[in-house]
Amino acid sequence: MQEERYFIGQILWDPTIINKTIVTPSDFQGVQERAIYKAMLALSRENTVVDENSTAKKSGIPLSKVIDLKSSNIISSTWEHYQKVLIDTSRVRAIKKTCERVLKSDLPADALVDMFIE
Repeated sequence: MQEERYFIGQILWDPTIINKTIVTPSDFQGVQERAIYKAMLALSRENTVVDENSTAKKSGIPLSKVIDLKSSNIISSTWEHYQKVLIDTSRVRAIKKTCERVLKSDLPADALVDMFIE
């Protein structure tokens, strides 16, 4: 989840990233990080400034926790790399979840294959 926090920090340093990224809230594993990202997306859709204060208010997460994400050692120009990491990690989680469902299932083989196609 460190990558999730770093990615959010990148957006706080360069809010234009929120309009370029293809990351979705479901790509976040952390509940707090997902809530913060959802708030950022909502602010962007409302044409409101995406900063620490507005994000904290919109997400209901304390301002101090949001500010902690905006570390001074963040390099916002590498956001595409972290975008890829988040999406890839999300896909791996989805595959693992499907595999767990398959292992626990008593469905016929055809129905099990359909689980992977969803």
